[in-house]
Amino acid sequence: MGPCKLDPAARIERTICGCTADTLVARSLVRWIAGGCAAHAEHAFHVVEVAHLVATGADVPYRITDVEKLKVVAKKLGVPVEDRDPKEILKDVAEKALEDYTRTEEHGTLNFLKAYAPKKRIEVFEKLGITPRSFWREIVESIHRTHVGVDSDPMSLLKQGLRTALADAYSEVVATEFQDILFGTPKPVESVANLAC
Repeated sequence: MGPCKLDPAARIERTICGCTADTLVARSLVRWIAGGCAAHAEHAFHVVEVAHLVATGADVPYRITDVEKLKVVAKKLGVPVEDRDPKEILKDVAEKALEDYTRTEEHGTLNFLKAYAPKKRIEVFEKLGITPRSFWREIVESIHRTHVGVDSDPMSLLKQGLRTALADAYSEVVATEFQDILFGTPKPVESVANLAC
């Protein structure tokens, strides 16, 4: 197959598989988005894995550092906190995050998107059909759609790119929240630096 080259001067406006310049650009952009999402979502996954190990009492050199932050995140996700051990709460919160990786339903929605996005924004995502279903699913679907012979419609490709970009953004929310829970929420500190000026 191939080559996927266009030459307007020679009146070659479609590749051998029928793609236009718009399709080639859209495919390339969506692959870049999927790559970014893969990097951020996988980073978040490792943090969630560690949190789950902490919650289940595994012998790891980490602990819950910010219990109040854990309770705030749990409440946003609808996880009960009253009269519960922090490790039990963390286990439930980690499992909510893990669901955001493995959901396979066609019309599922990220738990963290539902918990953190404003209702009006969620309505916009749903209306446009770009609500992400799971982190890994959006990455895989992006790579699948951008392969030769699968999706040649630039608008369809870009719609998938937006869905994957949203998954990317909310995977970063997951990473941030779990890092705060495990390592402590960052606070401003005063320091002195010699800038040699």
